[in-house]
Formats: sequence, structure tokens, C-alpha cells
Amino acid sequence: MCESTAYVVENEKEEIFLKDVVKILPLEDGKMRVENLLGEQKEFSGRIREIDFTGHKILLEPGN
Repeated sequence: MCESTAYVVENEKEEIFLKDVVKILPLEDGKMRVENLLGEQKEFSGRIREIDFTGHKILLEPGN
């Protein structure tokens, strides 16, 4: 499958935000909606730091 795990990076520490992510939608004011395979949705305020397609990893940084 092509799902990834989204992590929030703060102080160079990675914390799981959502597993089995299949979609990220940009919203207004630097926010994004992150959705997983089962339809669970979470909103995140910040930016994408890195997407590693082969490692199935998405790194998110909180906005200031």
C-alpha cells in the first residue's frame, strides 16, 4: 500500500500525528487537513518539512 505516517517535528523530536495517511489537503491560513485510510481527519497548522515517499514518512512543522 501507499500510506504514510505523518509526524510532527518539534525540537528535532518526531511525534506521530496520524498513521496510514493517504491525503493532505491545503486549507486557509497555513492549515492543512490530513486524512487516513479509514477516513479519520485531523487539521494541522504549519508546514510540510519533508515527504519521504520510499520511507512512507511525512514530517510536519508547527506554524508560529
